[in-house]
Amino acid sequence: MLHKIDIELFRFSPLFVVGLCVMLLIMQRKGTGHHIWIALCIFLVVLTIGIIRKSYYETGWDFNVYIAAVSAFENGIDPYSVEALQKYQVQTNPLPFIYPPISLLFFKSLIVLCKKMYLLNFRINYYILWCLFLTGTFFVVRKGDKDFQPLLFITLLTTGFIASFWNFMTGNIGLVELFLFSLTFYFILKDRYYLSAAFIALTGTMKIIPLIYVVFFVFSKKSNSFKWKVVLLSVILFVLISATSYFLFPDITYPYYQSLIGNLGVEGGLFLKSGGIINPSLFFLIRDISRKLFCESHIASLSIYTLFVGGVIALFIRYVLEKDRDFVKIFSLGVIAFFLVFPRSSPYSFTFVLLPVYFLAKEFDMRNKFLTVLIVSAVPLITLLKLVTNVFLYGRKDDSYFTKVLNYSQSICLLIFFVFFLVRDYFDSKRICEGTVLNGLENEVQ
Repeated sequence: MLHKIDIELFRFSPLFVVGLCVMLLIMQRKGTGHHIWIALCIFLVVLTIGIIRKSYYETGWDFNVYIAAVSAFENGIDPYSVEALQKYQVQTNPLPFIYPPISLLFFKSLIVLCKKMYLLNFRINYYILWCLFLTGTFFVVRKGDKDFQPLLFITLLTTGFIASFWNFMTGNIGLVELFLFSLTFYFILKDRYYLSAAFIALTGTMKIIPLIYVVFFVFSKKSNSFKWKVVLLSVILFVLISATSYFLFPDITYPYYQSLIGNLGVEGGLFLKSGGIINPSLFFLIRDISRKLFCESHIASLSIYTLFVGGVIALFIRYVLEKDRDFVKIFSLGVIAFFLVFPRSSPYSFTFVLLPVYFLAKEFDMRNKFLTVLIVSAVPLITLLKLVTNVFLYGRKDDSYFTKVLNYSQSICLLIFFVFFLVRDYFDSKRICEGTVLNGLENEVQ
């Protein structure tokens, strides 16, 4: 029955998109638009939950890696050796363990907790914990946001960029990182930047890339000395945790950094890696399009990508330089800008942009919120339905160029939202400016 529903959803997905666009034309009436908005949100949430329910039993490879790494370490084996982990993994193609040594304490505690929960089986207990982290994120933001909008937030949290689906399907810890990131936003909203920076450092001990987000505190309205103290605090905490990791796990710290450098080195360089559904970075989309137009020229790819990075940075700086900017919005736009230009990403790592999208879109009117959910949730979900239909039902892979581009739908939709927000902000600022001038002229005439 579910298979038949999936096939029908995929067949009619183009009509679904057309229908959503037509709905925009009938949203002039406030009452009608409100009901359409609620119906769309409920539909997307229910559909996403249904797909998660159908798919998570068949996968969970990251979940298996965590178990394998803990098992290997407990048996005195290097968890950063893929060959060593192979005997502890159930999947055919073993995956590497890429987290810092100190994270083994977290994964060990997680596995023990799942075993001690006398609810259902071990695997389901694991996903119950993931639901708790997702629920915790909701309550943290609700507590910190004075103008909290639950319908928009739940929709983005559940369906945005199909990030939650990927976390449940793979068993990745992205929802734990989302919870830590929500605490970062909570303390920004409370104007307690030191604690916010501390949680960025804590998140960075799981995956080092989020540590870069602390740089955006430089654009706050605080004094220069305060801003740099915040940045320095985050870096010092990260260094202290890393040093603690070394003293606790001296034997495997070097293999960890060796594997990390190996992934960034020439042998595993960016141009030798592949993008697509498992690495939907815009770097790889630009590289693939460049190869299509200019053969295998790395210079052309890097030149186009450099122009793209420069354009994104210029748009962000232009936004920041405007007066009276809310730091929550600056921080949110900065995270999105970084996410767009960073050359490595995973489909489940889009959890990091769910909160930024919420804080940028929550002041939109009904029509623009509708467009946001259409861009951020509906389009990536339709792309996922195509993937589910082809891989899980038919067992085949569509290699058409159009399908390859669709594999980057998460990043493409994030870029569209980034531009959409800036364009809307530009016209809003222009409208306010014109209104101020008109009011001034009227006062002079009077």
